[in-house]
Amino acid sequence: MRFPNGVKPLSDLAKSYGMKFLLWFAPEEIWPGTDLAKEHPKWVMKPGPPGPIDLTNPEAREYMTRYMNTVIKEWGIDWWRTDGGPSLAHWETNEKDTDRKSMTEMRYVEGYYRM
Repeated sequence: MRFPNGVKPLSDLAKSYGMKFLLWFAPEEIWPGTDLAKEHPKWVMKPGPPGPIDLTNPEAREYMTRYMNTVIKEWGIDWWRTDGGPSLAHWETNEKDTDRKSMTEMRYVEGYYRM
């Protein structure tokens, strides 16, 4: 395990030197076999792996918002950077109305901004 005591000790150390703590996340990527993928398979967009969390789904977006808010506070994160995310294939594969192209992309981005 990389961080058996979590990342809070690193955040505390950075702050003891008067520095801010930045952590890079990939909050949108859901890998097979993880608790989230097993408990909420409908929240994972196809194709995968990984499949991004479906931020067009309000329940999935609210879950990820709560999770990120919790870890940012508990781990003492000052800056968060995002890595990963969906590709065009994810949006095209999950398009619900083929006559209205890019609606999934638009709703996903709206959900991401809400998060």
